Amino acid sequence: MFLVGDCPPHMDYKDDVKYPAVCQAAAKRDLIINTVQCGSHADTTPIWQEIAKLAEGSYSAISQTGGMVAMATPMDA
Repeated sequence: MFLVGDCPPHMDYKDDVKYPAVCQAAAKRDLIINTVQCGSHADTTPIWQEIAKLAEGSYSAISQTGGMVAMATPMDA
């Protein structure tokens, strides 16, 4: 799975399951969560890295201003 975002997750919803528990459950089911941070908000980076680590995934960061290369694949059809 890929989790993409520009800010830390909301942890203030009543009765919500917190991301450490979700990551632990995913890892137990052999589900990998990779995180992609859009932009460079300093508060986001350590949390996105933690989520990837807890769920045995990888962390990546991309710019919010573009500059990414679009590549067509056979699955796009």
